[in-house]
Amino acid sequence: MHLQPHRRTPRSVDDNLIPLINIVFLLLIFFMIAGQISQIQHRDIQPPASDSDKPVGRPELVLQMDSQGNVSRDGSPVAPDLLDNTLASALDRDTPPTVAIYADKTASAASLDTLFDVLRNHGITTITLYSIAGEDR
Repeated sequence: MHLQPHRRTPRSVDDNLIPLINIVFLLLIFFMIAGQISQIQHRDIQPPASDSDKPVGRPELVLQMDSQGNVSRDGSPVAPDLLDNTLASALDRDTPPTVAIYADKTASAASLDTLFDVLRNHGITTITLYSIAGEDR
């Protein structure tokens, strides 16, 4: 009995790329799900409720105010006497940016008014005060 040696058929280059493409797509899906970018927010701040459904644009400067009236920018606390300097460094351009404020619902109106005065002194006229949507209460 005479056996012929098994002949291998030449494989195309595309056959070697299919596993690589599968891995790249899996990595793409993983990083799309795992790497969502969200704004830094204090967990202590509970915004007030709102009845408005009007969408809000993306702010250029985000400030947070806790229930004691302490202000922070991007998660870093800002001392009241350094707030002017912090805002001045953030506002190095011709047109004032839009500012968003995440304030705790128990923060006093006097604390917010003080922050608004500082922002107005820097020429900021567009301020968004964030709140919880009506159905999320």
